[in-house]
Amino acid sequence: MLEEPALKDQYCKQTIVYLNKGINIIYILEALIKICAMGFVLGKHSYLRDSFNCFDFIIILVSIASVVLED
Repeated sequence: MLEEPALKDQYCKQTIVYLNKGINIIYILEALIKICAMGFVLGKHSYLRDSFNCFDFIIILVSIASVVLED
């Protein structure tokens, strides 16, 4: 979401970390709801058959990887 290497205030840094994780959770929940409703790959109108959803899924995977590698 937002990173500023020169940010000195610990409260601001921690707030950014919490907001980033919260937004990631919201996007993951959105994807899971869509996957449950539409199916993942196999159906005609499944989640990964739409290019926007593919892009969204890639962003979710990158955000999960960044959170895992950050800790």
